[in-house]
Amino acid sequence: MLDFLAELWRYMRRRKRYWLLPVIVVLLVVMGLVIVAGGSALGPLIYTLF
Repeated sequence: MLDFLAELWRYMRRRKRYWLLPVIVVLLVVMGLVIVAGGSALGPLIYTLF
C-alpha cells in the first residue's frame, strides 16, 4: 500500500497533477465514514448525507 502511495505521489509531482490531492483526500474521508458508519447507529445519518 505504501508503495502505491509513493508511486502516486511521484506521478502527481512529475506530471504537475497537484489538483488530484484534494480529490484523493476527500475520497479517503468518505471511504472512512462509510466504513465506520457501516455497522453503527450513524448509518442512517451517512445515507441521508449522500
